[in-house]
Amino acid sequence: MYNIDEKVVVNAMEASYSYIKKYPDSEQAEELLENMILILKTRKEPGLVSAINLLHNLVYIKNVIISKQVIQKLDKCLLLLDKATQYKDEEEKMIKHKVLIRKSCMGLAYQILEKYSEYAGDGVRRWQEIYNGDEFAEVKNEMI
Repeated sequence: MYNIDEKVVVNAMEASYSYIKKYPDSEQAEELLENMILILKTRKEPGLVSAINLLHNLVYIKNVIISKQVIQKLDKCLLLLDKATQYKDEEEKMIKHKVLIRKSCMGLAYQILEKYSEYAGDGVRRWQEIYNGDEFAEVKNEMI
């Protein structure tokens, strides 16, 4: 997951996702999950969008590895990623990439709200505010 080749990173994360789904109670699954969360915390590229989407999928299926503590970590990452992806006076290419990240974050926030609302924190609430604010429709559509 810590390579500079996007294909290698995405393949490693997809393999990790499959392993976590199949063996959620194993130590290796916990370690793989922590590595995926670390990618969000560090905003590691390539792989950030893939990590967000795969974590979204684990939340969606309510995998047993997703605990209150995991949701709290994801919630903090959502806050961090909002701040890191604010639109500034940037080139169109960078804005498009930020929109892609923000779409994934909105989808993750939505799934946390739907599946684990009792653990939703400031990060999820921030993405609800973004949904109700001035944001690209492409990003907002992930909350629907």
